[in-house]
Amino acid sequence: MDAYQQLVTTLALTMGTAWAAGINLYATIAVLGVLGVTGNLVLPEGLMLLQDPLVIGVACLMYLVEFFADKTPGVDTTWDAIHSFMRIPAGVMLAGCIYSSGHLDSAENLDRSKNCLFLDCPFLLRK
Repeated sequence: MDAYQQLVTTLALTMGTAWAAGINLYATIAVLGVLGVTGNLVLPEGLMLLQDPLVIGVACLMYLVEFFADKTPGVDTTWDAIHSFMRIPAGVMLAGCIYSSGHLDSAENLDRSKNCLFLDCPFLLRK
């Protein structure tokens, strides 16, 4: 794959993931994990954690909890208020883990991203 195609692919995955996480974080994590496990999508190294069956299971469970919480009037308001402040940073972290996986930068950036987890993403620690 030439450099331009790699750039377009990485940017599309980055923007799509961040956008989808803003709508439904748990469904985004579950779908990315399932796509990675089945081989339909090659996840960047920073998102390999999403392929863990435990992560997929917890994301699916939280999606179901969110689905039913959305149907209860009082719980829905509280859930949305809390998750409004979680979805955006989580989308940024997912996008940062894609970008920091070395797909757009040199091998130096790839070395910095070996331990890219949701709370320790090198994208957020750049100088």
